[in-house]
Amino acid sequence: MFVIFGTKIKRKTLATKREHCLGCVITTEHELVDTSKWLTLFLIPIVSYKNEFYIRCKACGRDDHVSESRSRSFKRNSKIMEK
Repeated sequence: MFVIFGTKIKRKTLATKREHCLGCVITTEHELVDTSKWLTLFLIPIVSYKNEFYIRCKACGRDDHVSESRSRSFKRNSKIMEK
């Protein structure tokens, strides 16, 4: 009998906002991205074991990891993405 364990990463854009980017030094769209890592069994996600939030510049692609409280602030002051 074979048992297949593995991991999977899911990314979800939560909100977007116009901000000044420190990488490309222009004001452009930034998106708040939630990245969660999942433990899988037979390729089916079972348990989420790590969540990370980061803000990505759409112009240059720079990623800045942020805390959960900073992500809530970003989300509160931006337009929320529709499901």
